[in-house]
Amino acid sequence: MNWVALGAGLVSFGTVALVLLGYGVSLAVESTFAIPHAAVFESTFELMDLASIAMLEMIPALTQALADGSLILRVYRSFAPLLGVIVGLLVLLGGIGWFCEPPRKPDPQATPARSTKPASRLHWGLTARHYLMRYALLGLWVLLSPLLSLLGILATVLLAAVLAIVPVIGMSAGKAHIEKWVLGPAQCRPVQTLDALRRSTRLAADSSASAPRYADCVALTKDAARIAAGRVIFYTSKAVVLVDDTGRAKRVPTGDVVVEVIDAL
Repeated sequence: MNWVALGAGLVSFGTVALVLLGYGVSLAVESTFAIPHAAVFESTFELMDLASIAMLEMIPALTQALADGSLILRVYRSFAPLLGVIVGLLVLLGGIGWFCEPPRKPDPQATPARSTKPASRLHWGLTARHYLMRYALLGLWVLLSPLLSLLGILATVLLAAVLAIVPVIGMSAGKAHIEKWVLGPAQCRPVQTLDALRRSTRLAADSSASAPRYADCVALTKDAARIAAGRVIFYTSKAVVLVDDTGRAKRVPTGDVVVEVIDAL
């Protein structure tokens, strides 16, 4: 096996999956703020930046779903009819194979001791063990198949057969990000001094209560003049996409621009 070619193929496939995931995030921006999705990125590298937003939303959700076991239970419930049919077919095939095993041809060179009844019993005993082992392994595979499908969902970016749904996943994750960090918070994140920030960080580490959620708000200035301000929808390596209080979203290139965090628009 050419491991170099295999590694290059996996890297290429992962890159395509990340680009499609980022494309889905751009579709989420378009569906929420009506800004054309093609206007929020200029290159595939920016789409890969957007893919990080989707991944940050997906990983905690999948981890929580797997931790409480409800997702695994739902998968088994959805596969229950199919599992019953497959198990029934395996039992039927095992029974047919058991009773239809062709008899062994007598060995002309066999001694009478080898062709006695105990030898026949030994033969059928080995046949029974063979069938039991074969269909036990098949049954185990059937019981584990729902978990394999669940692992396939977790490895979506590695499966070529489901590339078509990667943008849909990215769009759903992008909408969740927008709802949680852009539309949901009532106000911008307060600007704190370093001492206040240290104290709040220690209090958050010692407290079990969830911290309030704020939107990240920035102002962009160029040549000492403010050119844009708003809540951050997302950043890329070349631009920032903002939405102001009027609901107007825009993409602002960050080259030669000063980005300043503000606590009010």
